[in-house]
Amino acid sequence: MKSIEDINRFIDELCHHIGNGDFTSAFDLIKLNTIIDPVQVDVLKSQTESQLNMIIGRYGNDLGFEEIKEQLLGAALLKKTVIQKYKIIPLKWEFIFYKADENWRLINVQFNEDYAGLF
Repeated sequence: MKSIEDINRFIDELCHHIGNGDFTSAFDLIKLNTIIDPVQVDVLKSQTESQLNMIIGRYGNDLGFEEIKEQLLGAALLKKTVIQKYKIIPLKWEFIFYKADENWRLINVQFNEDYAGLF
């Protein structure tokens, strides 16, 4: 990804796939844009799919995503924080990108229910 606009499009597409339960397309997209080993991405896909299916059972259906924070640290690190909205509570997603040359690469992705650091 060459620009922050490319990253925004990547996150929009990824969130669309996740919101529709299309984990294969979501994690194939991650594989194309990350330095994370593809085997680790497959493990993350399996864990994410299992956990999100449990979350839907507890918190209701997906109601969409909303970007809530963007943090640029120097010229090389970018963190995007997005919430995935459910009927009862949101789920926080964090994406960290690194730019060592002309391309941004996803170096970390995680989701959780820890909202304290957002305020």
